[in-house]
Amino acid sequence: MLLLKIYLDLAVITLVILAFLLVIELLFDIINKKIKQMEESMVTINIDSSLNEDVFIIGAGEAGGRIAQEFKSQGFANVVAINSSKTDLDALSFITEENKLLIPVTNGTGTGKNPGVIRSAIDDFYGDVTSFLNKHRNNSTSAMVIVGGGGGTGGGLGIVLAQVVSELELKVGMIFTLPVNNESTLVFVNAIDNLKEIYANVTRDGTTEAAISPFIVVDNNVMRKRYNEGGIAEVWKHVNEAIVRVMRGFTENSKRPSKGDTLDGAELKRLFKKGGSCAVGSADILETDSAEDVLSKIKNSFFVEEFDLTTATACGIIVVGSLSTLSNPASRKTIDSVYDAIPKIMGGGDIFRGVYDQEDVEYLRVYLMFNGLVFPDAKLSEMTKGIRDGYNKLKSQENRIGDGVHISFGSDVANAFSDSSSAGGKIVRNAGSMFNRPASSPNPPSQNLPKINIIREPKESSPDVKRKER
Repeated sequence: MLLLKIYLDLAVITLVILAFLLVIELLFDIINKKIKQMEESMVTINIDSSLNEDVFIIGAGEAGGRIAQEFKSQGFANVVAINSSKTDLDALSFITEENKLLIPVTNGTGTGKNPGVIRSAIDDFYGDVTSFLNKHRNNSTSAMVIVGGGGGTGGGLGIVLAQVVSELELKVGMIFTLPVNNESTLVFVNAIDNLKEIYANVTRDGTTEAAISPFIVVDNNVMRKRYNEGGIAEVWKHVNEAIVRVMRGFTENSKRPSKGDTLDGAELKRLFKKGGSCAVGSADILETDSAEDVLSKIKNSFFVEEFDLTTATACGIIVVGSLSTLSNPASRKTIDSVYDAIPKIMGGGDIFRGVYDQEDVEYLRVYLMFNGLVFPDAKLSEMTKGIRDGYNKLKSQENRIGDGVHISFGSDVANAFSDSSSAGGKIVRNAGSMFNRPASSPNPPSQNLPKINIIREPKESSPDVKRKER
């Protein structure tokens, strides 16, 4: 009996200890979740969302949705995400379910990087997309469509969303990300095919305003090398933060009072509407930097490296620093170095500049936007070379298949290049001159928004859609 009592006592003590450990584990889980929520919410502290209510952020596809979520976390009020993949939409925790639209072309499983899946179903969902965007635009006067150029949903939807936004009488801008070099051949075919279609709406013919402007190009190869600390999730988080930080630098500061030069809302509109391609970037300037250091940092700050900045027709410069720094006479000399660097980089054109206080900067930070650029042939050649190399490897793989067995590894790519009238066939032959045309020319003010050129005629909007006056 005594031995049995001892065993029972030990069992009770063991259960008590296990229960205690379980409670401790649950408490740690609760605490960790609270810490995570606090860390996520810290992103939006001290951000005045009213400064960004006039910009409607529309993220399409996986890449576009993630960047749109970063816009939301950094204080942009009107943000939506559109995707054909339910899993990708569910991952966007900062965007409310009401502000997400699932396009059910494949029952929520995505497109498999095939833009044709989206394009073939345009008539089926065009009215739903129009109603959705009209519902969530609120007081916006312009929209920024964000897409990963090589993706299936984002690539397929980019020009479609631009047309819908234009029909809702909003100014249309776009952020277009280029794929990393280790992506598949079809991703690069998608990217160049989408670039070709979109670029037809980026250029101006001398009498009309560009239908899509600014057209901001982001090279993920450059961004991945520049923000390469941490794991893969942290890298892309830092990349998206950098993109949004530059946009905030312009949209927010153009509405704030300045301690010096002012880049106001009217100047920002002039900068945005120049047409052509747009390069953006940012650089942290130190008190010890020489004029040569400043020039070098500015040249190397952009999110695409191959742009010929002398083709720009306008440049915007926002310089920010703490009040103590801006009150220091030495900072004036550094700011002058920034101002002096721009004419050395540009070939001519409009320059808009502003100086504003921002307390979380070590010394000075410069936000840059060069607009009206010609898309770089060097980048286009790099992408088309990747397509050729990928296609040749696929054909080589086919040729090594044994007798009596034939598996086509690259039928989609082969078809894309064998048809002389297809986009893929034209891409390789015309790579050197596809975008080599003047980005813009003198342009009188337009009373109406320009029409988007797309593969289809606009479908009548749903009856409940009412256009709002700008």
